[in-house]
Amino acid sequence: GWAIVEAAFRGDTVRARWPLQIALLDGLPLVTEFDDDTTGNSRTDSLTPGRATPSGSYEWFFPTRTRAAVTARLNDDIRIRLSAEAEAWVPAADARPLPAGLPPPRAVVGSVTLSGQQDRVVLRIPLTERVPFQVVESERSLALRFYGAVGDVDWIRYGRDTLIQHLSWSQSGKEELTFR
Repeated sequence: GWAIVEAAFRGDTVRARWPLQIALLDGLPLVTEFDDDTTGNSRTDSLTPGRATPSGSYEWFFPTRTRAAVTARLNDDIRIRLSAEAEAWVPAADARPLPAGLPPPRAVVGSVTLSGQQDRVVLRIPLTERVPFQVVESERSLALRFYGAVGDVDWIRYGRDTLIQHLSWSQSGKEELTFR
């Protein structure tokens, strides 16, 4: 229904409809999967942008089929839970609801492998399921943070002739795992 703003002063009351609709969160899908191909023509970049605030600047890019728990909706954006410590806003048009009762995504990250190629290094990170992630650059390093993930990284295989001098990982939050 529509929200009503009410002001009362010395026995007089004024009511006005506020241009805001309110709905219970139960009406939203609790878990969603991203797919930016809203027209079904397969001409997309297969990425859903994430923002720290609705209509803000892009902070994350979530590949198609990434799953996340929905916690709120504001106009054309939904808020997703990345981890206990982080959330993001994404376009509601890019979110497909999944069947009710499906648990939020949670991945276990296994041991990783670095493979040197002629013009690049390939980093293979095994995940039990696709979860949101973020790449953060600095002058001489990269950080790759997985949300809704826990580590079971027994070893890091460097391979031969890799450009990477050191790779480390840490459980940077209760549900956040970071490679540096």
